[in-house]
Amino acid sequence: MSIFSGTDAIIDRYLFANTANRFQQISALRILCQNETPCPDAAALVRELYECMEETWLASTRRLLTQPSKKNWRFTQETKIDETNTSREKQVEKRIARMAFEGKLDANRWANQVPVASGLMGVHTDKKACVDIAYREGAHTFDLFELKMCSKSGHALYAVMEVLRNGLMYLFSRRHARELGYVIGGSGLLGAEKIRLVALAPAAYFCEVPTPWLRTLCSNLTAGLDAEITRNRPERLSMVIDAEQFPAWFAWPCSDEELVRALLGRQRVCA
Repeated sequence: MSIFSGTDAIIDRYLFANTANRFQQISALRILCQNETPCPDAAALVRELYECMEETWLASTRRLLTQPSKKNWRFTQETKIDETNTSREKQVEKRIARMAFEGKLDANRWANQVPVASGLMGVHTDKKACVDIAYREGAHTFDLFELKMCSKSGHALYAVMEVLRNGLMYLFSRRHARELGYVIGGSGLLGAEKIRLVALAPAAYFCEVPTPWLRTLCSNLTAGLDAEITRNRPERLSMVIDAEQFPAWFAWPCSDEELVRALLGRQRVCA
């Protein structure tokens, strides 16, 4: 069982009441975009998602038998990729990691494939639950990116919900750090004081959603996270949900030099 089991149904209920819509569907996104306030009960949604994760973890007997992976929340470059892998997200993410490893980007600032819940519910669980790209802005300030290269891998609403769940998993990890065997402090991810949870994609990716709508969604969910952080009281922690886009000229595939320019030239969608 995944630590995220049940969270899809909670999101659907808050966004679409008792209809048959599912937030992963593009048709559901188009329906939701007709509402000026996409998630008026964002604080309640965030709280129920977090409580669902807590209850799932506490109900699992397997958690008593093993410790989660020591690689969870690592900050490293993972550069290996299968040459037959056709995922654009994976290709871009791995190229960024390789450029950091080779010195074309500051290796101390960039990481990828950051596991967030591997082994939490059992040895083989949630191994693919990862932050795509992490950026260290300062000693205790990080951006955690969910990378999307096209809507076929999930539209904007889906991406925002993914970053929200990563944020809640981070909050869970901080709250239960001692039980999970994690070390908090220093300049590592679990010592963060400020985190931005960012959906990152090419500019065209966000054309399907109205900017004011996306701004409201991110703002409401951020307020919900603030309330949950206050309730859980981890020391010196704030989290913000945001969306960023690559420059309009960016297209994949491209050269390393162009990817560096695109990565450093990314802009907030909801500024």
